[in-house]
Amino acid sequence: MNQNHMTVTGDGPALVMVHGWGQARQSMAPLADALRGRHRVINIDLPGHGAAKDLPGPYTFQRCMDSMAQAAQAGADGRFALLGWSMGGVIAAMYMLEGIEPRPHSLVLLAAPARFTAPGSAIGLGQSLAAIARLRGQMEEDHTAALRRFIEFFFISGEKIAPENMAPLRAALAPPEVFPPSRQALLSTLDQLAQSDLTAHKAAPMAARCLIINGALDKICPKGGQRLWEKVITCPTVMTLANCGHAPHLTRLEETSAAITNFLKGSI
Repeated sequence: MNQNHMTVTGDGPALVMVHGWGQARQSMAPLADALRGRHRVINIDLPGHGAAKDLPGPYTFQRCMDSMAQAAQAGADGRFALLGWSMGGVIAAMYMLEGIEPRPHSLVLLAAPARFTAPGSAIGLGQSLAAIARLRGQMEEDHTAALRRFIEFFFISGEKIAPENMAPLRAALAPPEVFPPSRQALLSTLDQLAQSDLTAHKAAPMAARCLIINGALDKICPKGGQRLWEKVITCPTVMTLANCGHAPHLTRLEETSAAITNFLKGSI
């Protein structure tokens, strides 16, 4: 993996971080900073995103998993944990289910869906196919404007965020130096996310040691849908944050980083 496509900070047990859809490693930087006192944090850009936005396709989940494996091999000395936010969590869980090497000893999922779309006509378990089709159409028309609108959707859940914190949050989610990601990467990963259903994976359920952190007010990956992880992972540790939306590592940084630290201490 190109060293310019990842940031390695801190010292201690290794932790590989994977950002969400339409994001870059800057969206994970506050959490990386909070954890680097105890961990060697390897924070990566997926192909087509961040500093890797100009990489040619294909922009597949398989290629993302290959990048994660390369980052672990380059930045971790054998033993490491894997953390993914939103789409990054889907890919991280898929990495574990597929048995890709090197294998993490633990998995941390932040606001990640076991299945992004709502099963059948279920309400409150995921996104509707109509909503995804609408977003895709907006992306084809103007992916920069559509992605900015999608990011704003993070903050309409009713979560209480101090006004002075909004500018840093938006800067982390849409860093001007690398925003937006490749249009084709956005479309390709959105299609794969819409089709993903880890509850039907041949290797599920898996017995990996796993911490799941989600927000009770999350509109992107709603709390009801988080129950689907029970079909994928045997006995995960689950933490649902009240008054929290889709980005617990940004809006509830102290609680999220403390939970991750305490969880990973038990696996070293």
